[in-house]
Parts: sequence; C-alpha cells; structure tokens
Amino acid sequence: MWWGCGVAGVINFVDARTKWLDQEVAASRLPQVVVIAAGYDTRAYRFGGEGRAFYEVDLPHASQ
Repeated sequence: MWWGCGVAGVINFVDARTKWLDQEVAASRLPQVVVIAAGYDTRAYRFGGEGRAFYEVDLPHASQ
C-alpha cells in the first residue's frame, strides 16, 4: 500500500526500524540514549521513565 510518501514500502521500513530500535532500547541497560535527527520521536516519553537520560538532537527548523 502506498501512503503518499514518495517511495513504495517506506512505511514498512519505518515501522520495522521503530520496532527494532524500541526492542534494543527496552532490552539494554544503557543509562543514556542519544537520538540523532529526532524530529517528533516519542521514544523518550515511552522509555525515559526507566531511569534513562534521553538526548534528542535535531536541526531547529525540524520542529518549527
């Protein structure tokens, strides 16, 4: 199914990447996580209460 993102299958890729990264963060005991090109990533809200520090790095215009 194409959702207008310009590349067929990109939604499946994004879903798979999100699931994999969430599993890695949940299974790790890392005290901090840095998300580069965070955009509107919600991972800090979902996993931040588990004693981890999250740092989100992005360009200022990405959230304007």
